[in-house]
Amino acid sequence: MPLDHAEACGYCVLLAHVPGLLFALALFVAMLLRRIRLPFLARY
Repeated sequence: MPLDHAEACGYCVLLAHVPGLLFALALFVAMLLRRIRLPFLARY
């Protein structure tokens, strides 16, 4: 359990935003890979 309020707020912010950031990053990487792979797959 965090000792002070600022520490608790920091943990809350991290817990609130990390899943969204990870999801956005995964979505970005997936779109990037699709954009890179689709032309190669279309050629063969």
